[in-house]
Amino acid sequence: MAIDEKFIIRLKNDISNAVLACFKENNIDYTRSKRTISNSSTVKSAALAEANTKFNDIIIALQNFLNKLVIEKKRKVQYSKELLEKINTKQLSQDVINKLEAFKRKFENGEEINSHLSRTVFNSKKLDYAFNIWSIKHLHLSESVPFSDKEMKKNRSGQLLFFIENNDTVFFVDVKNHPKGSGFTVFSLLQIIESNNWMSIIEMYPLNIEKAEIPIKNDDDIYMLAKNGVSTVYEVNGKYYSSLGITTSGSKTKYTLSLIYINKKIKILAKRPDIEYLCFKLTLDGRFGLIYCKEKNEIVSYILP
Repeated sequence: MAIDEKFIIRLKNDISNAVLACFKENNIDYTRSKRTISNSSTVKSAALAEANTKFNDIIIALQNFLNKLVIEKKRKVQYSKELLEKINTKQLSQDVINKLEAFKRKFENGEEINSHLSRTVFNSKKLDYAFNIWSIKHLHLSESVPFSDKEMKKNRSGQLLFFIENNDTVFFVDVKNHPKGSGFTVFSLLQIIESNNWMSIIEMYPLNIEKAEIPIKNDDDIYMLAKNGVSTVYEVNGKYYSSLGITTSGSKTKYTLSLIYINKKIKILAKRPDIEYLCFKLTLDGRFGLIYCKEKNEIVSYILP
């Protein structure tokens, strides 16, 4: 069945423009990657090739931005054994301990927490390697300010809380002084997560192997692998683990899988007989958006998850 090329071009351009408008509204810096337009025989025109290239880049950038954020919802909080040990043995100052309690209440009450994130959240192309390879986020242990790049300059802190999350619970992994470079991909964080049986939460799963050659000698090795878009197996506390990993560009592999699914959904719609594309609405309300079409003189909408 023939694919309606004009349908795809209009829809993808509309989606791309809607995402760019979202970035502009939220003061998110976005610079399009310089990518070679495909000359594959499957691409029938330069217009379609351009729409595809722009669309693919923007969808990855959008996911890179959205997934850095912390959803405002009430959740339980668990401390790692190692963090509790630091608290009980007074390895942390009372000020830091008090701030941890304050953050615990914020999560439990579903309060805004994003103003404590790294300011790189406002750059959709800036990669957070600890998050992309291990799903570990970090917060500045500081006072709250409005969620904006300008205001967040005022609430930076010398101490960071590293944490992971799922739908129901936030897991406080460790508190560290603000590091640089490979200090964000420190292997001890992964060791703590493993010792607390939280590996499945970060989507890292055990491998049934006895021995493997691991190209990691120190934290700098982990950082350089991430910067070069290389995924690896990890030996943690005597066990081997792997995940979907990252792409050669350094973003999460799951973002690319999501992009493939969206492209497939659009292609399926473009093959439907007697379908006329009308418009697209970006919702980001648990769904990506809604595609409005006209079929048999009836307006219908299709969810893009």
